[in-house]
Amino acid sequence: MNDDICSLCNEIIYRGALKCANEKVKRSSLVLSYYPSRVPHPPQITGMKVNHWLLRCLSPTSKVIFLDTDKIEPKRYHENIKNPSNVDQSTMNVISNIKGPGLEEKVGRKTGGGAIINKTELEIVCIIVKGLITCGLDMNKIGILSPYRSQVRLLEEDNFLTRAKKGGLEISTIDRYQGKDKSVILFSLVRSNVQKKSGMLLNDFRRLNVAVSRAKHKLIMIGSYETLYDGSKEVMRPLLEKIKTKEWIESLLPNSLSFYNFNGFSGTKSENTFCGKDRDLLDCNDPSKKPCFYSVGSKRKFEISSQEIRDAEQIIGK
Repeated sequence: MNDDICSLCNEIIYRGALKCANEKVKRSSLVLSYYPSRVPHPPQITGMKVNHWLLRCLSPTSKVIFLDTDKIEPKRYHENIKNPSNVDQSTMNVISNIKGPGLEEKVGRKTGGGAIINKTELEIVCIIVKGLITCGLDMNKIGILSPYRSQVRLLEEDNFLTRAKKGGLEISTIDRYQGKDKSVILFSLVRSNVQKKSGMLLNDFRRLNVAVSRAKHKLIMIGSYETLYDGSKEVMRPLLEKIKTKEWIESLLPNSLSFYNFNGFSGTKSENTFCGKDRDLLDCNDPSKKPCFYSVGSKRKFEISSQEIRDAEQIIGK
């Protein structure tokens, strides 16, 4: 693991005793052949606030990043309201005043108990994985972890991730992933509730250390900052404070999940697209195919200019 990831492990358990193997490992970072040119751009809509969070999330210079979901509105409060005129005012007031965490759901039991899942984090994971593949990363270099078996089942049932697994992507609970590592680890933390309860699984510093230390080059954590900060004071809070101090947090906006469209490629140059025959996993039922990007009308692979890299770094504040 590189120095940034190593520093988190030291914060969790090792108290500075853990060192990178050598200078090369210490400075190592993710290699994305098509970053930033293949990162889709958010829509430019007058009056709508947009943050290009995926650009920063995928950046090889962002070796650790925490995607804070606290500003995203829970869809379940909106999806059944087809005609607001049929909803009483008190219900509308509750819906319009939803703030802070509240994305987790319980499934499996009608009253009490039940397994905990987070569908919003599933959507975020899919967007990131599609972005990584589009930028040229092999699927076998990506791992997705979660402390909850119910969330792992939800991830494994997704059609896109099911196809990606055939290409080498791995999905697992933390406990089953000891002894393994991946170039990129996506960590779905799941818990997001107004009571700020993080649960027992996220109050175990050994389990948290296993999750963080599985990443060699890039660690992407997805969760509710408020829930984890208040609900896990001994374990998660010190880690989140360090992440905040390092400015490794990206706060997602309420509409962040609608920013990116992977139905074909929309990049910085309009003449570039997928070459028709060997389409990438995102639009292909054959997950064995590698991402293949060519300029229309030629067989030349698309090259990323140094200016485009500088432009991307300026956007994400590097």
